[in-house]
Amino acid sequence: MPRFSAERISTLAAEITAALKKDATLKLTQPDAMVKMAVQRALRAEMAADDKLTANAKLKIARMKGAPAEGTTQYNALLDQFYREALATLRKIR
Repeated sequence: MPRFSAERISTLAAEITAALKKDATLKLTQPDAMVKMAVQRALRAEMAADDKLTANAKLKIARMKGAPAEGTTQYNALLDQFYREALATLRKIR
C-alpha cells in the first residue's frame, strides 16, 4: 500500500482544493487554507486507517500455522486477500 510523503499530501490537498474551487456547483464557505488543511487531515486519516488494515492482515498471516515467509508470492497473495476482506468489511460498516 503506497505511502505519501508530507510534501505529496500537501500537493494533493492543494490540487483537490483547487478542483473544488473551480467547480461551479460548489461554493466554499471557508478560506482555501482551511479547506486544504481539512483535506490534508482526511488524507492522513485514510492513510492511518490503511496502515491499520495492513497491520491486521500481516498479523493474521503471522498467526497462521505454517505461515509463508514475508516477501514470498504466497505471503503477498494472502496479504492482499486479507487486506481486501478487511476493507470490504469496513465498507459494509460505513
